[in-house]
Amino acid sequence: MKVKGYLAASIAAIALISVGFTGCAPSKEMVKQKNEKVAKQVEDQSYTFEAATMFPARGTMKSLTGGYSLKVSKDTVEAYLPFFGRAYRAPMSPDDSGIKFTSTKFEYSVQPAKKDGWNVTIKTKDVANEYVLNLYISSSGRSNLQVTSTDKEGISFSGNLKE
Repeated sequence: MKVKGYLAASIAAIALISVGFTGCAPSKEMVKQKNEKVAKQVEDQSYTFEAATMFPARGTMKSLTGGYSLKVSKDTVEAYLPFFGRAYRAPMSPDDSGIKFTSTKFEYSVQPAKKDGWNVTIKTKDVANEYVLNLYISSSGRSNLQVTSTDKEGISFSGNLKE
């Protein structure tokens, strides 16, 4: 008799837990709204990529704390990202380490990605160290950024577009 009671209680608990987890999944409408918001941000050329993980060309992946970002608007690109790797030219000041710049003269192009999202290419023109930024943005906002430079080894980041 006790076994039947435990069995019934276990089945009831599993049923309640599974119903609770299905309630946590985002609805199709919420996903659609998020996708439309990301599409509008890319179309308006107004978004902020927040880096969560860094992939140096040498070494292992590193998780990042908040604050590292790439801000894109129609007239300005602002980068504040860390850098680990080989620099081909040493900075004059310790404050110049990392990938930090503000550019107002840049080339910006957007192409649809093969499966989902967009491939964005940004080439700076007015920064002492020229950068090429290749940013893949999925329709859900998940993003990957590859940074190449004339003075530093390439580096990649993954993260999300800011809400």
